[in-house]
Amino acid sequence: MTKTFGVNENNDLYIGTDGNLIIDSGITAIEESCQSAVQAQAGEMTLAVNAGMPNFQAIWVGVPNVSQFQAALRKVISIIPGVIRILDLRTNVSKDILAYQLVLLTTEGQTIIDGIINGSNI
Repeated sequence: MTKTFGVNENNDLYIGTDGNLIIDSGITAIEESCQSAVQAQAGEMTLAVNAGMPNFQAIWVGVPNVSQFQAALRKVISIIPGVIRILDLRTNVSKDILAYQLVLLTTEGQTIIDGIINGSNI
């Protein structure tokens, strides 16, 4: 079963009422792992500089290259433990917002992940 640190609405780790870090499992852990993977920017990880999403390079410089973003997203999501396959991927770019929706088949069942990437924050 997939496990990961739980995050709150601000995407921060948090401590439960028992005084311990929250650990999520099952489909919640898979969803949180996918969202975290999409938010990781290319080049920002000191020990994995080739990892992460090329959001800046693909979307926010010049003409958006949505195909490049989608290919990177498929690659990143495919290595998340518990993900079997992407059933559907939709993206929409408007001004400095990229919205995406993933429909995933996971070891815990089917799930939908909606997210946005704000270009003004990159």
